[in-house]
Amino acid sequence: MMRPFRKKFFLIMLLGLVASSFGGTANAAAPALQLSVSGKLVKSELSPIAVGGSVLVPLRTVSDALGATLSFTASTNTATIGKWQTSVALTAGSGIAKVTRWTQEPAELKLTSVPKIINGRMYVPIRFLSETFGYVVYYSGGTVFIRPPINPADQATLTSGSLEDARQLMIKLVFGSALRSEPEPLKPNHTSEYYGFSYLFPRGEALRFYYFEDDTVRWIEYREGFLVATYQARLNEDDPVRLFLQGKWTEARGSTPSPGKDGFYYYSYGYSGDNREESSGQVDAGGKLDVTAYYRKYGPPELNIGQIAYSLPGEARAERVKIDVPQV
Repeated sequence: MMRPFRKKFFLIMLLGLVASSFGGTANAAAPALQLSVSGKLVKSELSPIAVGGSVLVPLRTVSDALGATLSFTASTNTATIGKWQTSVALTAGSGIAKVTRWTQEPAELKLTSVPKIINGRMYVPIRFLSETFGYVVYYSGGTVFIRPPINPADQATLTSGSLEDARQLMIKLVFGSALRSEPEPLKPNHTSEYYGFSYLFPRGEALRFYYFEDDTVRWIEYREGFLVATYQARLNEDDPVRLFLQGKWTEARGSTPSPGKDGFYYYSYGYSGDNREESSGQVDAGGKLDVTAYYRKYGPPELNIGQIAYSLPGEARAERVKIDVPQV
């Protein structure tokens, strides 16, 4: 029969072997989590923490890193974070977030991880907050990565690629998750079987453009890996481009832009059923359109002219702002 002191000695030895088999002592601290936003490590005195499979990040750290506004109500321990005309209200200890977009009524959404007050600082769920503002979130090797919806390779094409490649990619991205709007969007009124979309890029530019959809127009700019609509107006659906450039619109929202004094590169795409058509050319500041290329699927071949292009003859890229893209 083993004596009590020998049992105790045996248990101590066993615990020591178990600890050493995991490469450290039983009370060794786990390495701190790191936060990376748009390819840059975020420096903060407080590190993110893992709670039940979720990651909580200090409130001020994440709001500053995302370029969001922040207000805090101490009496209720409620933080309100805002960006892209979207605000998120989070209360410590509550599993419900209130999300408000533009002038809409707040929507109550259930959280998988509850915000907490730790040592007098509020920690909030990073995935929920970032994805609400349109960011992509993933975890790898002890780091939580947050990046814009436009991936780094596409950002490089937009900011430093050829004028043709950048414009073609912009046209594609309008229909994706990268588009945000500062003024509350106007819903296009569609009155026919034909769906038409037109784009006007100022000469030499690819990062800013007018986007026409049915009876609406939006001014869209590339910002921080997003496409952001800063202006919108309603037009007559029959001839929106010409009427807009002549100043004939209604229900304008946002700050009216004034680019294109030297005219625009023009691209248009439309479809009805299985048929589709494309055209490209140029528009002067007064709205006069010169179509230099036209293609229609299933149409008479003799109606097709030229070759669809994404720049004008002799046009060179001349963006006003150089944007550095993180290579991650």
